[in-house]
Amino acid sequence: MKYITFICLFVSSILPLLCSCSEHDDFKNEFRKPASIVLMSADDVDLSHEATASFEFRVNPSNARFNYDVNSPDCEIAIDKVGTNKNLTSSITIPECYSLVKVEPVCDEQGLPKAGQYRAFIKDSGISYSYRDVVSLVISVGGINGDKLISSEVFNVNYSDNVLFSFKFELSKNKGKILDDIELNIDNDEITLVTPRFFDLKGLVPTIETNGKYVFANGVQQVPGVSSVDFSNTVTYTIVSSVGARRDYKVALSNTGLPIVVVETENHSPIVSKEEWLANTSITIFDVDGSIDYQGTSDNIRGRGNSTWQAPKKPFAVKLDKKAEILGMPKHKRWVLLANWLDRTILRNDIAFELSRMTGMDWTPRGQFVEVILNGEHIGNYYLCEQIKIDKNRVNIAELKADDVDDETITGGYLMELDSHFDEVNKFMSSVRSFPYMFKDPDEETLNEQQFAYMQGYVNQFETELYNADSFSNRTYINYIDVDSYIQFFFVNEIVSNHELGWPRSTYMHKDRNGKMKAGPVWDFDWGTFSPDRTQKWISRYTLYYGRLAEDPQYVARMKELWNESYPRFLTIGDYIDSRVEELRQSQEINMEMWPITEVINGDESLTFDEAVERVKTSALDKIKWMNTAINNM
Repeated sequence: MKYITFICLFVSSILPLLCSCSEHDDFKNEFRKPASIVLMSADDVDLSHEATASFEFRVNPSNARFNYDVNSPDCEIAIDKVGTNKNLTSSITIPECYSLVKVEPVCDEQGLPKAGQYRAFIKDSGISYSYRDVVSLVISVGGINGDKLISSEVFNVNYSDNVLFSFKFELSKNKGKILDDIELNIDNDEITLVTPRFFDLKGLVPTIETNGKYVFANGVQQVPGVSSVDFSNTVTYTIVSSVGARRDYKVALSNTGLPIVVVETENHSPIVSKEEWLANTSITIFDVDGSIDYQGTSDNIRGRGNSTWQAPKKPFAVKLDKKAEILGMPKHKRWVLLANWLDRTILRNDIAFELSRMTGMDWTPRGQFVEVILNGEHIGNYYLCEQIKIDKNRVNIAELKADDVDDETITGGYLMELDSHFDEVNKFMSSVRSFPYMFKDPDEETLNEQQFAYMQGYVNQFETELYNADSFSNRTYINYIDVDSYIQFFFVNEIVSNHELGWPRSTYMHKDRNGKMKAGPVWDFDWGTFSPDRTQKWISRYTLYYGRLAEDPQYVARMKELWNESYPRFLTIGDYIDSRVEELRQSQEINMEMWPITEVINGDESLTFDEAVERVKTSALDKIKWMNTAINNM
């Protein structure tokens, strides 16, 4: 009896454990079945006649097992036509107009399945031309309580015999209106593109691919590939199916409104050097209306700049095969394409040049903003600018020949650059101030020893006369320099707060035959300029020769006179900036996306275009007003 009691007690004690183990095994089996379904790409599934579409989904947990063979009688996955509410019951309404035809695992780039991720394929049955169903993806899960369904979120399956598959413009059908073939991206029934490749938005002929029966543009029926449309404003394209179902697509196009410079190097060779020219380069310049402003097939191009050549967006020098007028600028062979990469506004150089013109300096580089396409690739907004050269249309001084050594001809002309890079072939350090003078013209192929010695002696004698107490008091220095040009040059550099005169960098001076040395032309203002923290103090006041010159009362008197003549013009620089802003608005947006600024130099790198421009404008006007008081109080 004791043994029987013991056995009964033992059995009663382990029976719950045995049941628990059985339930645990069932739980393990159920855990390996999907617990939920998440759609990864199925906001809308569009089908046309007997066409197939796919979407991706994920099951949780990712190691769950289920039968997704749609041809198997034991298949556990289906499409459930649920109407407007998610159906969590055990019944499934199979759609009539389409069916689930395949499910497969999603694989990565190495061809390995991604855990828990699948792709479902739905095919139109070809029995209806109009439906829009709300459905969900369901999996039948067997468990200890019998079959049940898990369901994804709902999505739409639409019959779409009104889909626009592609939208493009072919050059052959739009000559004179586009630069080359343009294919547009269709995104959620919207087609938007801003590109320099459009010359004329009126009368464009699009080529479209659609499964619709009829195509309308702003309500007017179209013949695709034949009908022309005015895209100056947004156009609504309507695709109509065979049963009258309509679908609208909004098409918004615009160009940047700037000329285009198309550069094709020989064999599409990259531009990798600022010393070696790439010959046999083809350059075509299109004006904003699509007309050809310049076309050459034997031009030359190379890199340019010092620190700017190291930037991601490269500047270039261009040498045409022969002199040509470019975009309304006078004829010459030599031009530059300034990248302005560090300048969030891309306007600093242009504004400084305009200020220079306001002073009345003899010559200031002219430039036009352009789009550049290099070997078929759009590389952004550039400033096509006149290079500083001796020429009747530029620095208008005599051009020395190698045999110009007599007392008169040897006096000019000379184009000099003061630059601490000190990297030209012919150069010298001045005797009193040790400034780095370099010969830009004549170049090393022309300049001879006598000419070199003449100009070196001229600069050294000027410095001697300026810094010798007796000669300075007698103002003999004015026999060597054109005082007005030095004052005008100072105005520009001080207004923009250019600190580079302090080393110096990119500082030009020139001397004509039988003439005095003049300051200028101005150059290089894309970084470290127009800073709000430099508007209430002198920046260039004691650079170069200006500290000594300001000790001469007659020099100061002339400075005041010239300033008061120019001051009203300087105050209009804000209006000039505003006019340039609208011209550049679309181009700079594309340019900024292409070339984000990764160095903090000017302090406006993180600002919007409008904020950066307003900062530059305010800095210029604040500095002009401060200088008005400071100069008149000298």
